[in-house]
Amino acid sequence: MALNVLMVDDDAQFLAYARDGLDGTVTLARTPLEAMWRLERERFDVVVCDLCLGSLDGTSLLDEVRERWPTTSRVLVTGFGDKLGRDDLFPAAQAVIQKPCDLSALNALLDALPGRARRETLPP
Repeated sequence: MALNVLMVDDDAQFLAYARDGLDGTVTLARTPLEAMWRLERERFDVVVCDLCLGSLDGTSLLDEVRERWPTTSRVLVTGFGDKLGRDDLFPAAQAVIQKPCDLSALNALLDALPGRARRETLPP
């Protein structure tokens, strides 16, 4: 079963790159407000969110996703590679991947997220 992914980033080129290379259905959002609007109207398996999103950072958005949609997986994408591996900096994310990222690595990460196998066995 293909994932339903919400990709949140203010970089239009990265969004197009992700849309064309990720497995599953990919919905794009350029702002946290647009992401929240989409989340309130559609069920997503995973939210992949950039760390820096203008006035709101990605961790704030993922905190909101964790509280309101606890079954939705959360991945943070960041260009701040020096902070990767320090889990306490990104508690809202279940996984963190460095940007720019290889989409095959991101697809593998999405397939391995907690709850992925469980979701595949549930009826739509």
